[in-house]
Amino acid sequence: MYALPFFLAAAFAFVLTPFLRLPALKATGSNAADYLRRLNDRPRVGGMAIFLAFSLALVFAAQLSHEVSRIVSPRSDEVLGLLVAGPIVLVLGLFDDLRIVDYRQKFFWQSLAAVVIYVLGYRLQQISVPGDGVLNLGYLDLPLTVVWIVGLTNAVNFLDGRDGVAGGISVIALLSMAAVSYDAHHTLTTLLLITLAGATLGFMPYNFPPASRYLGDSGALTLGFILAALSVRGATDDNGRLSLYIPVIALGLPILDTGIAAVRRMLERRLPFSRDEDHIHHRMERRWRLRPRPLALTMYGIAAVFGLCAVALRYVAFTVSIPLVAVTLTLLIAWLVVSLGYWSVIRDGLRGLRRPAPAGAALHGGGVAGNGAHPDAPPPAAGPDRRAAGAPAEGPSATPSKE
Repeated sequence: MYALPFFLAAAFAFVLTPFLRLPALKATGSNAADYLRRLNDRPRVGGMAIFLAFSLALVFAAQLSHEVSRIVSPRSDEVLGLLVAGPIVLVLGLFDDLRIVDYRQKFFWQSLAAVVIYVLGYRLQQISVPGDGVLNLGYLDLPLTVVWIVGLTNAVNFLDGRDGVAGGISVIALLSMAAVSYDAHHTLTTLLLITLAGATLGFMPYNFPPASRYLGDSGALTLGFILAALSVRGATDDNGRLSLYIPVIALGLPILDTGIAAVRRMLERRLPFSRDEDHIHHRMERRWRLRPRPLALTMYGIAAVFGLCAVALRYVAFTVSIPLVAVTLTLLIAWLVVSLGYWSVIRDGLRGLRRPAPAGAALHGGGVAGNGAHPDAPPPAAGPDRRAAGAPAEGPSATPSKE
């Protein structure tokens, strides 16, 4: 039952991708960050390929399989919700791939899509708390659902700084959430998660280093949006309460990366959503001297640990899984924070807060005049050479960062 939409989605994505085109991007930006984003002309068609394959696979699978039709038909409004709200984020990403969109416009349209998906039934509503309790969100349900969906949408997008990273991590997270959803008897959510995983996997041969097609903002934002919406449904327990810790752990790598980025930017007196090339994959590339393929595979391995921990919390008795997951994730996160130098950034940033800011300094997207970033951060990009932004010599397979 689940195999048919998975393989249909993978086949559609694999076949459609070579035929999809967007206008080539040229180096017409007025600043270095814009220039780096527009440096490559490889098609950014991931969003179109994945969303088309996802949609077509659902339609064809429902026609070819009575079992799939029996799952989809009674709850077609939930599927329709994704097919209505998803294109809002997809079109936003396509526009951003062609012309950089201001972050305020991004947040507006992402929030609008989140409200649409909320109205159509994807909402937090009740959250399980330790001790078999439940937290009713009440009036906070809408704003917290929007924050969750918009935050996770951007967290996945932030990971799309190198070839194959965001797509592969999304596949791992989708399959992890599908395993949890299957055990919770959420058949439709499981079907949707597996179908999206298949569509993403079908695109990956073109996106794995060296990429011939980019995921683009359209692909990363769409993946993050649908994954965020489905994670709300897939992690509910038998009483309809959301076990929020499960999607938080399954999506732990993008959430950790976004959290570290926000903290260090604010400590450097910058806006938390300002651009830079200092995410986890950037630091692995510079500090560990990883080439594109080993970098992608290393990120996949870390994402798999988070995913397995989330699955263990559902399938293994709490007396075993909770201490095991707690120790595993504590060691993993500590290793990443220390080995990648983030601990020194945070420590020095906290020390810097005790000193008065330079005259005229204020939070903004480009940093503080006279108060540069941490010494371990990459130097500002200048000129057409991508290596000026901290990337290794093998530039052609490095997806430009796009925040």
